[in-house]
Amino acid sequence: MIQVPIYLVETKCLKIIDQNRISQAFSVDNIDQNGYYNVGGNYLAQEGFTYSFYFYPNSIFNATNCSSEQYDLAYTNPLTTDITKNPWEIERSVYSVGLMIKMPSSALCLQINAFTSPDDVGSHIYSSQFLVDNTDDNGYFHVKNYLVYQGLMYYFFAATNETGTSDPCAVTFDHSRDYLSADITNDPWVVDPWTYNK
Repeated sequence: MIQVPIYLVETKCLKIIDQNRISQAFSVDNIDQNGYYNVGGNYLAQEGFTYSFYFYPNSIFNATNCSSEQYDLAYTNPLTTDITKNPWEIERSVYSVGLMIKMPSSALCLQINAFTSPDDVGSHIYSSQFLVDNTDDNGYFHVKNYLVYQGLMYYFFAATNETGTSDPCAVTFDHSRDYLSADITNDPWVVDPWTYNK
């Protein structure tokens, strides 16, 4: 069982590659209420083996591949089988972390676009906006209920709302930080600094 990514487009295909580079693909359906997809008896992990998991937004292509594999939503590093539970459960936290970002002074809105690669300009797979209502003493904003995933790139925008409009996000963004690969070494991922765009 593995938890599929959230805050992304729907995961439709899961590809598993073992340490011998043997792959198998699965159509992702019947995700349970906790976000787990159960591969079931169609795939048995061997004790002591390592496995890598890749999530794709497109449907299964054949028994070993997903369609359009250049656009993965997320992936794991090789994971060693845990046989203390049957089935083996892999949590989302294995391949994702939270986000803390240093905000420009007086910024009131943050927008985050996620891309599969920097070549996909204009075709981000999802976009989210946040009101910056609470920064710590060092100017960092902890983005609640947001996960960044290994394998994706992120483009950040911030707005200071100098016009004083009622919606701080309905303005031109005057700061940006482009195409950073997610670093899940530490939780949360800390992003700093910004490039001024005015």
